[in-house]
Amino acid sequence: MGAIVKDRCALGLCVVLIAMVPLTSFAQAVPSPDALAQAGRFGAREAIEAISMSPDGERLALVEPDGNGQKIVIADLQAGGEPRTILASSRASERIAGCRWPTTARLFCRLMIYSEDSGTLIAYGRMIAVDADGHNLAVVTPKMSKESLSFDWNGGGVIDWNGAHPGQVLMTR
Repeated sequence: MGAIVKDRCALGLCVVLIAMVPLTSFAQAVPSPDALAQAGRFGAREAIEAISMSPDGERLALVEPDGNGQKIVIADLQAGGEPRTILASSRASERIAGCRWPTTARLFCRLMIYSEDSGTLIAYGRMIAVDADGHNLAVVTPKMSKESLSFDWNGGGVIDWNGAHPGQVLMTR
């Protein structure tokens, strides 16, 4: 019985405290026209699937849909202007899972490839590297050979973005 009285007293105290809070504290300020314009620019690229900023903060790498596929675009935050496409895939079976910058001039990106074998969907990953201008594209995942113990489904992953030398990364296999 004592617990019920305590619960009712606690509930009554909460109601009194809530009643003491001025209603104006729940009102929201009207946003300024500049804030509304900024919000519009923020929402203008709602289709971004992944984003990464360069270490110097001057560029963004954006993964965006492109028809059935995807594309990687680079936005130069210093120069402005429209972002430029550096890599694109038109196949729905190839997905760009995301990119990161080991240096200010180079990107590492994970690709996921989907295929079908005897009615079973198979997915495997590969790591690629590409310069911020779209040149020097390279598959970073080691190639499979007949001496490989098994198929590499993962494609490796970066475990240290600051390797022994600038621009080097340490990867798993």
